Amino acid sequence: MEDTIAFTKTKRDGTVVKKKMPVFRHGDWKDWLNWLLHVQEHSTFMRYTLSQEDQFALADDMQLLLFEEDLRQFNDVVREEAQNRPDVAVAGIRQLTMRHCPPETRGAPMDELAQLRKKKGVTPVDCQVEVNRISRRWELSAMEAQFELIERNERDEALLRNSRAK
Repeated sequence: MEDTIAFTKTKRDGTVVKKKMPVFRHGDWKDWLNWLLHVQEHSTFMRYTLSQEDQFALADDMQLLLFEEDLRQFNDVVREEAQNRPDVAVAGIRQLTMRHCPPETRGAPMDELAQLRKKKGVTPVDCQVEVNRISRRWELSAMEAQFELIERNERDEALLRNSRAK
């Protein structure tokens, strides 16, 4: 079971919005990068900026989401950098990323893309879908291509089933 912490934010119109954020206890470098996507979404949800006040608020949130050695290292960086720079939370996250993503893993997403290019019969749409999956970035045009791909696969599957049924 994945542990989560619920954060609340009051909008300008007075409505209260809740967002659950998973905690990070352990995992490999891919788990860390995936979790960082949640941190980025959380930061956007809370409308944190690079101002010192927002960075300390983000650091407080991070202290709830990290455990053991990650929490100790994050707190050390925040304490050391608090007087020197305004983006202390970003500095702490950057240090943890360097620890969780050793140098040999930093090019791994690019290696996955290179392996994709080596496959025969991969259409440009399929390639773009895979690139988006690896980078977890979806734009409207890419989403349209994704849905077209799904529809095409469903049509092909239906034709295949009909031909087998006869």
